[in-house]
Amino acid sequence: MSEVAAGSVLAGNPAPAAAAAGGVSAPVAEGWVNSLPESVRGVVLNKGWRAPEDAITSYANLEKLLGADKAGRGVVLPKDDAPSDEWSQFWNRLGRPEAADQYKIPLPEGDDGGFAKQAATWFHEAGLTQRQAEGLAGKWNEFATGMQRQQEEAFAQQAQIDVQDLQREWGQGFEQQAELARRAIREAGLSPEEGQAIERALGVKKAAQVFSKLGQQYAEAPVKGTESGRGSFATTPEQAMARIGALKADIGWTHKYLNGDTDARAEFERLHKIAFPGTE
Repeated sequence: MSEVAAGSVLAGNPAPAAAAAGGVSAPVAEGWVNSLPESVRGVVLNKGWRAPEDAITSYANLEKLLGADKAGRGVVLPKDDAPSDEWSQFWNRLGRPEAADQYKIPLPEGDDGGFAKQAATWFHEAGLTQRQAEGLAGKWNEFATGMQRQQEEAFAQQAQIDVQDLQREWGQGFEQQAELARRAIREAGLSPEEGQAIERALGVKKAAQVFSKLGQQYAEAPVKGTESGRGSFATTPEQAMARIGALKADIGWTHKYLNGDTDARAEFERLHKIAFPGTE
């Protein structure tokens, strides 16, 4: 009886060539795998690496695909319902500062930094990197500066129109009315900057009209120690001249004066004597 051929089916030891022909890969050598940590061991078994050089070859191929400078720097996008801590680690890995106050945000000239401090908290919540925050802040500064410039130009144009309207409305009494307005600001204890702020809020024309009327009231106020009444309103020739200019710009008063109104003519004579002392 002849012996069973080595490598035959009956011997239970198929030849390597037959196994390869059947498409069955060689088993992973367990000796080196068993020495690995359990977490790593699972990766080796899933990858089917039969020897350490297989793992090294796989990593070398990864470097070829990504580049040596990128290998090991990949990040995994958390799921939408991932915990906030996981998202926070993700943003930090991308380059977000650890805290909002670590952002370096450029400030426009004259800015006190209040808005930038608040914006930094928004940047941090949104996961922006330093580079993204700096770029966004720069764009905002350009936009805000441009808007401010446009507002200044628009205000200057409207102010010019307002002054021209007042010159037509007040005529020769323009300077007197303007002085009354300035006097009202001084009497009210307002600084020039505060007066300008009111001009911006009301507009040059409206503010001048309001302060001019207030100035007239100051001019008409009786002097302490004299009799009350319209005849004692002026304390200096300059004030009297300002009042004359204001009356001439008043169409209603001018109409009464030209039509012989007694009070109007008497008031003008009193003002004239104070403004031009020594003349009849």
